[in-house]
Amino acid sequence: MPRCQCIAETTGEQCGKSASKKEGTNHLFCNLHQKCVNKASQPKKSTRALSKKSTRALPKKSAIKIAYRIDQNLKPDEISDIASNIRNNVVKDLYIVSSKRLSPKILEALSTNTSINTLEIDYISTIYFDELMLPIKKILSNRKSNLMELKINTLDEEKIISDIVITDIAKKLESNKTVTKFHLITYELYHKTIKGIAKMLIKNDTIKELDLDVRRHVYHNAPYLNIIFKALIGNNTLTKLKIHAPITNRIDISEFGEMMKKNDALEYIDLTDDIITNVHMKIIANALIANRKLKSIDVKNNPFITDDGGNALAKALVENYSIKEVNVDGTQISDAVKNLIKSNIAKKWGPMKRLLLHEQIYGYDL
Repeated sequence: MPRCQCIAETTGEQCGKSASKKEGTNHLFCNLHQKCVNKASQPKKSTRALSKKSTRALPKKSAIKIAYRIDQNLKPDEISDIASNIRNNVVKDLYIVSSKRLSPKILEALSTNTSINTLEIDYISTIYFDELMLPIKKILSNRKSNLMELKINTLDEEKIISDIVITDIAKKLESNKTVTKFHLITYELYHKTIKGIAKMLIKNDTIKELDLDVRRHVYHNAPYLNIIFKALIGNNTLTKLKIHAPITNRIDISEFGEMMKKNDALEYIDLTDDIITNVHMKIIANALIANRKLKSIDVKNNPFITDDGGNALAKALVENYSIKEVNVDGTQISDAVKNLIKSNIAKKWGPMKRLLLHEQIYGYDL
């Protein structure tokens, strides 16, 4: 008996239903696929039904995950295709950037998705941001979810995104067991949001990378980042911390120094463009003497750091045996001091290898 030759796009399998030739075509169709125009296309509703019915192993090409960019220029049929693939869990990476309201089809599909690994939300209109957060929170609560990286860009100078929304996301991340990277870019951070992120850092045990990019300091330079730094003292999971925010007061940087002394998990710290001065640099340098875990520190593009802060850093590196890399580009540190910093790092890694070997053999705590 003749069989339908239509191929399902999501499974890569041939339909195989009883079929007949349609006038003006060169292949066979079943009744379900009469609208097909060629062998490689098929209505989405039948694709889903076919993938559920099949019990055979899928061909390798069907395991390839799809990356999508959703913006305001999508056509209706493109929206339907994307929503279908999100619903059928074949989308791996999703980038959403739109000034218009997202299709209800996409929002509904996101609510039940378990395949997305990386989700980036960029410059969503404030009017529709809260609406999008509903399915995102469902993904974070879903134990079957495979979401590993979440990027949220809420930059909107005219109307600030509700701090309640970001706080709710932080709340969901407290118990989430899949996300390992969390990036937040925002115009302002309010105290409530900062407290939510701090609480997340205390309770969450899977996030390894945190990136906070704040374009404007909240409440006229009032201290607020110290809440996060205090939370990090007891955090044993986070290994990479990026703080792109104006750290301009002594309370914040003093707490940061205490965190560096006591935290034994962080390996990479990025303080790029944070208006760090020599005073801050000396506090950081002093903390490096006690720190045994940190491998890299980046303070580039901080033009207020001069040789005074650079010499303090170089001196600290004489006693620090963990740092492998320091980036001081974009500062006013002279080439001579930069070379001293590099030299003090290079001197340690020959002796350090012998020390580590000695520790492994004799069990000494160095």
